[in-house]
Amino acid sequence: SFNPPTAAHQALITEAKKAVAVDEILLVLDQQAVDKEVFGAPLEDRLLMLLVLFGDDPQISVGMSNRGLFLEKVQALQEIYPPGTQFSFIVGYDTIERVLDPKYYRQRDQALHRLFSQARFLVANRKDRDEQDLRGLFQHQENRPFASRVSPLNLPSALAGISSSEIRRRVTAGKPVGGLISPQLEEVLRKRGFYGGQEP
Repeated sequence: SFNPPTAAHQALITEAKKAVAVDEILLVLDQQAVDKEVFGAPLEDRLLMLLVLFGDDPQISVGMSNRGLFLEKVQALQEIYPPGTQFSFIVGYDTIERVLDPKYYRQRDQALHRLFSQARFLVANRKDRDEQDLRGLFQHQENRPFASRVSPLNLPSALAGISSSEIRRRVTAGKPVGGLISPQLEEVLRKRGFYGGQEP
């Protein structure tokens, strides 16, 4: 949800470019992320932050989505991009866990077979979940059919621990966020007053 975009988001993009030959990276801002309340910076301000960070990179595009599930997202993207386009979603470990969670599907296995046949997933470690955990997740019998469509992205531990929620808390409390977000974005947060007093 890029609320706000962090140094970890930037590192994810860098690592994805190393891992896969990409023509374009599309940053998809969800109008309403699954299982997340809308708070913090409004959508238009999050778009502004993404453009501040990536607007000069010709390989990066920014878009918005009103589709909650990844299967819905890839189907929408297929309507926009040329036939034969290969899609890879760049996500964190917590997101791939949600992708596999049966509570989001009426027929989980059928939906996931359709999803993983149309897209790959590049999955980054989080502070408490690493590549070994990812391999273990896809050793579960119900997840094994999709293991070949998932690849790890390894971030340094200092970056893997950065979260948007922690940055929001620090900004609201008046604490420094240097190193957690880019200097130009830190200046935008200060000038625009994002997150000031919006969270306890």
